[in-house]
Amino acid sequence: MRQHGVFPNKHTLPLLLRANNENPHLIFPQIFKFVYISDQFVQNSLVSSFASSGYVHLARQVFDDITHKDVLSYTALIDGYARNALPIRALKLFLEMRRAQVKVDEVVLVAALSPAGTLRCVWFGKYLHGFYVKPGRVSRDVYIGSVLVDMYAKCGF
Repeated sequence: MRQHGVFPNKHTLPLLLRANNENPHLIFPQIFKFVYISDQFVQNSLVSSFASSGYVHLARQVFDDITHKDVLSYTALIDGYARNALPIRALKLFLEMRRAQVKVDEVVLVAALSPAGTLRCVWFGKYLHGFYVKPGRVSRDVYIGSVLVDMYAKCGF
């Protein structure tokens, strides 16, 4: 693409990050070069890519630099913490998200329920289940159902 004089934009860079998930450092300089580091779509993709690659500390640095964090920003890092065996940080970040009054959706709920099960923290899982799923604040789907079964099973229920 670059050899033909085509420049990446804020939509191609996140796709490149996802395609090269093992080493986001290869794409990172291009993001700076083309001044997309302040674009929230690119920042969220960077958080997700760094976290998925095991560079959770870099994911947190990018997350901290996001001016207007949304549910995607939080979900990327919560999921990254959960996947990198940092369940306590995942749950703390979920609580931080709630304090920031960011709306909870199904995806972030799945990301938060998983570490609750890992920690065998049934009270937190029951809180999420009772506050978001039962009253219909989030849609019940196969992912929510599966993570609830997993969380309760890990907690011995």
